Amino acid sequence: MSSLMPMGIGPIEDRDEQQLNELADALQGTDPVTREQEFAELPAPVREALADVLHRFARGEAVVVGSAATLLTTGQAAAMLGMSRSYLVRLIDEGKVQCEFVGTHRRVRLEEALRYGAIFRARRSASLDEIAGVSREAGLYDDDEF
Repeated sequence: MSSLMPMGIGPIEDRDEQQLNELADALQGTDPVTREQEFAELPAPVREALADVLHRFARGEAVVVGSAATLLTTGQAAAMLGMSRSYLVRLIDEGKVQCEFVGTHRRVRLEEALRYGAIFRARRSASLDEIAGVSREAGLYDDDEF
């Protein structure tokens, strides 16, 4: 799990809505949640997300939880993607990143920012691999381990 990008989980198809609501209520209550409570029936993505959140809290990290439908300003989306707001606006204008308008202001859905971030990271990784390959072929890159 990357500490730089949020964890994205789609809607849970085969969920037990009542059980998930009961667990949420138990976690929000003042009574301690015990290990005897049955968690085994939770869908795997839910268990993984809860475990990830708890591990991050244990490491002292901040955690942001939100809906994939959350609308971000272009500044927020750009900061999350590690780029300037003006570059993100250019990507929007070129149709590479989808946006919605709220009045005259552009808004980017969190899920769209996550989608583009994954594409951007994959392209960057492929480009770096290509550069390393060219450098290796030219004899400029040692295969020594550090």
